[in-house]
Amino acid sequence: MKTTIQYINFIRWRLGLLWVFFVITFTHAYTQVEVSNKQRAPEQRHQLSEAAIIEQIDIQGTKKTRRATILRELEFTVGDTLSKSEIRQALDRNRLRIMNLGIFSHSELSFSSSTTPNGVIIHIQVTEGWYVLPVPLLSLADRNFNVWWREFDHSFKRLNYGLDWTQLNVTGRADALKAKAQFGYTNRYELSYRLPGINRKRTIGFETSISYSRGHELSFNTAQNKLQ
Repeated sequence: MKTTIQYINFIRWRLGLLWVFFVITFTHAYTQVEVSNKQRAPEQRHQLSEAAIIEQIDIQGTKKTRRATILRELEFTVGDTLSKSEIRQALDRNRLRIMNLGIFSHSELSFSSSTTPNGVIIHIQVTEGWYVLPVPLLSLADRNFNVWWREFDHSFKRLNYGLDWTQLNVTGRADALKAKAQFGYTNRYELSYRLPGINRKRTIGFETSISYSRGHELSFNTAQNKLQ
């Protein structure tokens, strides 16, 4: 009987040791988790403060250009998240994309903080260029000046003259309309229209043209290095 009681007491003592070991181990693990969470929280807050959310894109300086034409060139849109450490590089890249439209003489991109945490406002300031580009035309119908001066007695009837007219940003979509009228020895009329980037990804464009030409002569042979 005494042996049985001693055995039961021994079992209780062993269970007590196991319970103490379990409590100590659990408490240590819980403490480690708490410390890890406290150390991680400032890092998460720091990463959150480094992220900028675009809440608004403000465009100034446009008179004819449509707002969608500029927004289509940007790599970002409202609601996107940018890293504050790389936001200036992103603005520089997008400034070049806007200038590549060929309808602005100057562009500048900047940002400012909004009223909400981590929110930014992108500011785009552009200066529209000169959209009407008339170019006068004057050329010789002959191969060079010596031929025109010596062989044809510098006759003004063998001159070509006219006007090459280019109208940029016709509808505010960075499109271009070109017209050419040439008179004189060779009559030539051309009309073309180009609309780049019809779709969102700017992979599809549209271009059409029509031309008419009429000359007074048609060379069909050469004799002693002269056209016949």
